[in-house]
Amino acid sequence: PPAETAAPTIPSATQAPKQGGTVTLTLGGTVDMDDAVRKAGYYSDSQKYDFTEMLSLLRSEMTGDITFLTLENLIQPEVKVSALNAPDAAAELLRTTGVNLVAIGFPKVYDKGADGVRTTLEALHDRNLLTIGAYNTQEEANAICIRTLDNVPVAFLHYTEALSGTGKKAMKSSGASYAVPLANAETISADIRRAREQGAAVVVSLNWGTSGTSKPTNAQRKLAQAIADAGADVIVGAGTRVVQPVTWLTHKNADGTAAQTLCAWSLGSLLNESRKDGNVAGMLLQLQISWDGQNISFGQVSYTPTYIWRQKVDGAYQYRVVASDQSAPNGMSEEQQGYMAKALRTIQNALADSPITIRIK
Repeated sequence: PPAETAAPTIPSATQAPKQGGTVTLTLGGTVDMDDAVRKAGYYSDSQKYDFTEMLSLLRSEMTGDITFLTLENLIQPEVKVSALNAPDAAAELLRTTGVNLVAIGFPKVYDKGADGVRTTLEALHDRNLLTIGAYNTQEEANAICIRTLDNVPVAFLHYTEALSGTGKKAMKSSGASYAVPLANAETISADIRRAREQGAAVVVSLNWGTSGTSKPTNAQRKLAQAIADAGADVIVGAGTRVVQPVTWLTHKNADGTAAQTLCAWSLGSLLNESRKDGNVAGMLLQLQISWDGQNISFGQVSYTPTYIWRQKVDGAYQYRVVASDQSAPNGMSEEQQGYMAKALRTIQNALADSPITIRIK
């Protein structure tokens, strides 16, 4: 019989590389390890700080390809702790909660000069946390933070509206004007263009506004529109400690077609010691962004309302942040459940006219 021969190989068509995909983002407000919060995490028996339980009840909510928030503290392990200087354990709190990107630009970030920025970055980088908003060198400041997930490159930019008087003097004396990018339309627009040239969707974070206010100022509105016109896809604000509305800003693409930018004026406070109604109620903004190789679209724009629960245990306060629309956790008193319900109403009222829905569990 004739010998068997192998079937001829038919060359397959070369597959084009996949264009685009989908990325999920969870964006939170500010964490401030101020005096009462810091003291609640100190254990006298071990003489150490441990804050990991403070956000532990939010771990199931802090999901996404990128989980982001703003830290309004410095971390200087060799310096006495204070309302400004948090223990090194604050960085561990963020890591164990699922955070992977941290903005550290805030008005007092340069109050301790370059050393304060350097040690804070070291503490966060040691936990493999990405950082934006303050930098050690001009080279670091020039680099655009871009993360590519499921073929979707996303750029993250952060700016601070104004530094404290102490921070301004320290920056001037050090000659490090690059260290903390300040919020002005020209700088932000130039950075957005550079990110766009690398094919990235753009998220712009700002520490801005007036503390305790429920609406953005006219100056904020003007700046946000300039950022949208420059091509940002998402704008998120922090710094007011109070949740403000979410809106769409309309602008035009370079080709003249209409486009929209999602603007969350302020995500409020995720953790702090204040017991004011607006300060104990925060939100996590949860987004699903798709890219087809040319255009960005939003598959999900939702939020999780949060409440800073404080209770006294063995004569000392402890803090736990919870999702305020869920069942009360074990140990929460009826009085605290009432406060949690009030915090939920505060967020719902703040977002009543916003194009955003509460997330579905």
